[in-house]
Amino acid sequence: MEKNQQQDIIKLIDNIKVGNSKISLLENNILLLPINIKPAAITIILQKNPSLELDYQEIIKKCETILSKKLPAKKINIILTAHDKNDRKLKNIDKIILVASGKGGVGKSTITANLAYVAAQSGLRIGIIDADIYGPSIHHLFDIKSDKPSLSDDKKIIPPMKYGIKIMSIGSMVEEGKAIIWRGPMLGKALNNLFYGTDWQELDILFVDMPPGTGDTYITMAKNFPIHSSIIVSTPQKLALIDVERSVDIFTKTNIKITGIIENMAYLTDDNGKTKNYIFGSGNVEQFSKENNIEYLGCLPIEAKLSANSDHGKFSIEDNKTAYQLCKNILNKFNH
Repeated sequence: MEKNQQQDIIKLIDNIKVGNSKISLLENNILLLPINIKPAAITIILQKNPSLELDYQEIIKKCETILSKKLPAKKINIILTAHDKNDRKLKNIDKIILVASGKGGVGKSTITANLAYVAAQSGLRIGIIDADIYGPSIHHLFDIKSDKPSLSDDKKIIPPMKYGIKIMSIGSMVEEGKAIIWRGPMLGKALNNLFYGTDWQELDILFVDMPPGTGDTYITMAKNFPIHSSIIVSTPQKLALIDVERSVDIFTKTNIKITGIIENMAYLTDDNGKTKNYIFGSGNVEQFSKENNIEYLGCLPIEAKLSANSDHGKFSIEDNKTAYQLCKNILNKFNH
């Protein structure tokens, strides 16, 4: 077996012969991703496709036979569930809010985590989905790398929880440090499963940490999910705003509301905290917001304590009052 077990398992069981023909479990929305891989066991969830008449017990037996032969040391659990159309309405989630940039390395995940933390501290029921399938980081920011999801009685994924926040990240389900090599269709299915296959119960806000770029994930989100609004994150450089402009464009074309833009890493203060050094330039993000008729939500400085806390999965209001207040002001906009 190759190091990327998730991908290896998919290759082994995706094209299963049922009766006289082969059928792709992924393409027909039968195999739900991600697969739950633990040291001693593998749990796979299959979903009945109402448009296909198949012998699902045959599919289960063939999957068990293939995987038991290739992975004799692991217990193979295969669960069959019905396709529930009511799940796709997401009636139990009041607002889905995307945090996006188009540009990598702007601190988008950190801002997503802080927004969720402040919201949870305010008494709201909060969840996060890390939609950056290829480069997940939310599980690091909350230090839940070893907290693997479990299954509820109705075969939905129970997400890990930290600070009262329910968190779903592909990073909690795959081997740390290994690349995820999935094509577009598999990416879309993984996102669908993170949303609809998770037991969120009741949420006031589900934050979605979007990946860099404006590719398949943006299209999947716009087509498949009832998005309330989005928040854009940028650093001060004009180079960052070139990519941010693409995110604005795709949100406009897909009719997703933009609440506003946050300027991150806006400046660095000296030791006494009085002098602001705008090492990446200044004024560019505010000018961009005016030109594109987007509200400028505020700026965050480069903070050593914020960086250190993020590395260790810690959140502290006292260490990061500027970010706390900015997040609180933004969250107030969703209450009106």
